[in-house]
Amino acid sequence: MSIDKLEQYRFLKLEKQDLAENIDYYESLLDRLYKRLKRCNNDIEEIENFIVSEDDEIIKQIIKMRFLDNRKWIDVSMALGSSNESYARNLFNRYLKKSNERQQ
Repeated sequence: MSIDKLEQYRFLKLEKQDLAENIDYYESLLDRLYKRLKRCNNDIEEIENFIVSEDDEIIKQIIKMRFLDNRKWIDVSMALGSSNESYARNLFNRYLKKSNERQQ
């Protein structure tokens, strides 16, 4: 054993403690990240199942274009054959209102 090695002891003990604390922190962080990822996956699956189960093809297309493709309401309305910007939005809002009334 050398004197250099023995002199490192104190610093090695400090580094060991620091590493252990970092591992605990990152394990906790990793656990939270996995929980968030699981929640995201569950929400995505719920939304996709909702879209697939929708019987009204117009509403399904509105949902896909507006929320999945992030298109503007005017673009969605035009894709549905209307130059009225509020056409698709109004259809969707009426659908939501009826859907919410059925759930209550």
